[in-house]
Amino acid sequence: MMVLVVVLTVFCSQVCSALLSVSGLYGDTVALPCDGSSYRDTPEERKIIQWETADRRVLEFNRGQIHTYPGFENGAELSRERIRDGDFSLILHNVMFSNEDIYECRFVNDESNRKFLGDVKLTVLGHEDNIRLSCGDPLSVPLRTQQAVELWFRPEGGESRRLCSVLDSTVTPDSSRLKAWVQDQVLKISSVRAEDGGTYTVQDSQGNPISTVHITVGARSEVLTLRSEDNLTLPLHTAAPVEVLFDPAGSAQSPRVLLSSAGLPGPGYEQRVLVQDGPLTLRSLTPADQGNYTVRDLQGNTISTVSLTVTVGEMRSVSWVGIILVITAAVAVLMSAGLGAVVCKKWLKMREERSMIPVACNNINIRKENEFL
Repeated sequence: MMVLVVVLTVFCSQVCSALLSVSGLYGDTVALPCDGSSYRDTPEERKIIQWETADRRVLEFNRGQIHTYPGFENGAELSRERIRDGDFSLILHNVMFSNEDIYECRFVNDESNRKFLGDVKLTVLGHEDNIRLSCGDPLSVPLRTQQAVELWFRPEGGESRRLCSVLDSTVTPDSSRLKAWVQDQVLKISSVRAEDGGTYTVQDSQGNPISTVHITVGARSEVLTLRSEDNLTLPLHTAAPVEVLFDPAGSAQSPRVLLSSAGLPGPGYEQRVLVQDGPLTLRSLTPADQGNYTVRDLQGNTISTVSLTVTVGEMRSVSWVGIILVITAAVAVLMSAGLGAVVCKKWLKMREERSMIPVACNNINIRKENEFL
């Protein structure tokens, strides 16, 4: 019995310790190490290297020729340069969950004896990211595959539900609210809401998580400048009941209720507030509407804030500037015309004086002729 324990201990120390663990992210390239330094000096035309799992062949390097087996075409290779240095590592491209297994490396000598060199356990992991967005921002979830997948969503403290399925870049949503499309293997969702915070998971057909994105949706903050009589549009960024408060600029009073949690306009805003298809509209702004607007949920969490400035007479001032420019141009034209008239008059006078010189000379000559006679 003691001899058996010793034999098993020695066997396990030589075999079990050879098992290496390698992990790689879904879609990445990984290298499974195999030390073949003992056969570095073996000529290439005599080298035979085999990689396999318990139930399938993966790759064989046979006297300079590399052959890959079904399921690993264009996805497995050995480096010839590394083989010459005694490195028999197997390189796997675009690894998937189906590639998880224990891979064995063997060398075949001239007597066709298969020498075990080591084994490697491959674990494939899904990608995981943490992203912070503001209400209204678009959301991008990497698919990392062209195979059929599903997108699942689990809100904070809630249960998971399927949002859509994707096949060949075609999105089939489970909800009419979801507006999503695929671009460059990335699922894009437009305009997240306050309740969209949580975990998004892309799963393959076996339910393995390819990509997981943890989303935190925070309050959105904007600064706007509008003219008097314009309309203010406030996106609510949620389908749940909200309240909208208005804090006038420079006022020490409590904020006014622009929209109550029941969805009704606050006192004094009955004719000016309209909520339709999501956003809230405050019509016909006046300088009294300057200040801060806050959209918050029924738990008091801020969804968005808008700091508004209302300008008055901007168009009128622009008109006066235009009038002044027109008047200035007109004066310049008149002055130019007047100056031109003076110049023209002087020029005509000089021409007239020049034309009278020959006439005067003729008169003198005639007078002299008469005196001679």
